[in-house]
Amino acid sequence: MILHKCYLKGHANVDWEDITSDGKGTFYLADIGNNLNDRRSASILSFSGREAFLRDTVSVTYFNFCYRDWE
Repeated sequence: MILHKCYLKGHANVDWEDITSDGKGTFYLADIGNNLNDRRSASILSFSGREAFLRDTVSVTYFNFCYRDWE
């Protein structure tokens, strides 16, 4: 059962792989999948879990990176 949907502002699901939280209310989402081997970068997205449950859209802080063999 879906209780609430929340969108991450400016970030569509490319290939989200995992999600975790830090115990202080911040969630981290790993946008790191590369099943088709066509990506050259990946991201870790962080956002407020509290905001995600209260709002339909939340702002995201993101960290881009690439794997050495993606260069």
